[in-house]
Amino acid sequence: MLCGVQTPTEIESALADGADLINLFPAALLGPDCLAAISAASPQAPIVPTGGIDSGNAGSWIAARAIALGVVGALSGNSDEFEQIKRALAGREVPGCAGGSP
Repeated sequence: MLCGVQTPTEIESALADGADLINLFPAALLGPDCLAAISAASPQAPIVPTGGIDSGNAGSWIAARAIALGVVGALSGNSDEFEQIKRALAGREVPGCAGGSP
């Protein structure tokens, strides 16, 4: 189950309801620092930021403990943006990810 959230209270509710993944939306409005703070308080939360993810900030989201990234806009707009995101993340370790890389 994937639950959409914006607040720590919603994250805790999603976890209590058995969410497999937690979609933090709109990520651009909240920012990687918000995710880092949430991850420090709820390290068990498997958070996937979505909305505003691009090649310029993808690494910051992974560093803030995102387990995956929602890159819908990158797929529908600039056809090269998704490839740029993949290059930006190449070789980066993803905390909690089996194999360690995206």
